[in-house]
Amino acid sequence: MHQFDTRAIIVCGNQRSGTRMIGNILNKHDDIVVAGESLIFNKLYALIRQADYRPRSREWNDLRTQLAMNVIIETSSDKIRSRAQGCSRFGTKTPGLEFYEEKVKWMFPEACFVYCLRDPIKVMRSLKNMPWNKWTIRSKWERYKKSVAIFESMEPRPLLIQIDKVNNQEEQNRMIEDLMQFVGAKVTDRLASYGSESWEPANTINKHFEGLSDE
Repeated sequence: MHQFDTRAIIVCGNQRSGTRMIGNILNKHDDIVVAGESLIFNKLYALIRQADYRPRSREWNDLRTQLAMNVIIETSSDKIRSRAQGCSRFGTKTPGLEFYEEKVKWMFPEACFVYCLRDPIKVMRSLKNMPWNKWTIRSKWERYKKSVAIFESMEPRPLLIQIDKVNNQEEQNRMIEDLMQFVGAKVTDRLASYGSESWEPANTINKHFEGLSDE
């Protein structure tokens, strides 16, 4: 079983709010691997919880965390599994994980949360255009509000990434620096060049959202 730093990086927030972009940025770091959306989280929590029927030692808590990290990595893509072998930091990018805050903190007690926030009108328009979206805009709006309310109540407060406020190269570089500082990592050469590679004068963010339309 691969041994990760126990400080898991949890990227969460509403759908279509920038979690994929933040996950991609973190995956540019040489020592960080961020798994994509985990569809097994609830089952994994229930399974590990069954073995935790009484108070355990710090060693057991660390083993529980390592087990959860490794299962999420092993159920990810081949690319993520391969990358993980050379990384000491684990993360996962899953919109809506803030709704499972208690469960996440139980499995990852030292986790640092990164919350992605985007203008609600743009989120609703983007969701409306997604072929996989089976929910009404009203239901998504209610979920959006609940998500923000959870974020505002979380302690310690997650790092807030507001992608609508990233309007130029300098602001994108600052966002990357703030992100790395928050998770306790250095800005590597690959990260330093990320902004210049991805920057587009018209909009520094929209290229990260396939199929996005605000019309």
